Amino acid sequence: MIVLALETATIEVGAALVGPDGVLAEWHQPCRRRHAETLHPAVGSVLAAAGVGLGELDAVAVDVGPGLFTGLRVGVAAAKAFGFALGIPLVAVRSTEVLAAAGAADPRAAGVAVVPVVDMRRGELAWELPGSALEIGPATQLADRLAGLAGPVFVVGDGAARLAAVGGLPGVVFAGGDESLAAPSVAVLGGIGLERAEQGATVDAVSIEPCYLRAADARASFETRDRDPAAGCS
Repeated sequence: MIVLALETATIEVGAALVGPDGVLAEWHQPCRRRHAETLHPAVGSVLAAAGVGLGELDAVAVDVGPGLFTGLRVGVAAAKAFGFALGIPLVAVRSTEVLAAAGAADPRAAGVAVVPVVDMRRGELAWELPGSALEIGPATQLADRLAGLAGPVFVVGDGAARLAAVGGLPGVVFAGGDESLAAPSVAVLGGIGLERAEQGATVDAVSIEPCYLRAADARASFETRDRDPAAGCS
């Protein structure tokens, strides 16, 4: 099985091909704008590097957020296009899941909880505490939530810097300047996508939706108008 992974949810655009033996090809680059113009050449690049044709793809894994509104639209739209055109299933993975999985592999996370934090702009962060649902709010709210946890935590994601600025957070270890843990890894996304695709945990191109979290952002998209802004976040 070969899975194409698409990452556009936050501050990085990436594409990767993942198979049973691991990553076949990977490309990623910081990209705060021009997600669409960057993603499609990236897909072509990894396909060429791996010598894989579109007809050989078995599934597409896409980061559905939470994240930046424009980036989410680009990634989900591309995944839908591949799903419809190739007749293959899609795997929806949250950005917080990808960040948490990458963070858990870091030596600093040994024996502690990993908390992924995404900078949603407008003074808000999105986070997912262990065993809890996604939340969105100001950094001070997350600081209060972390204070209620037992034991130390390891914070990853591009929202970590805003949380660190709050100060007074004993027991909280930040990934800091580690760029590999600032944005969701497209290779890790592909690995999660491959595992779920093999288990049959997929959706079709009609059903997949981005996880916006904010109603104002959801209303700005004709694809999600009049829908719950948390759609796609499960």
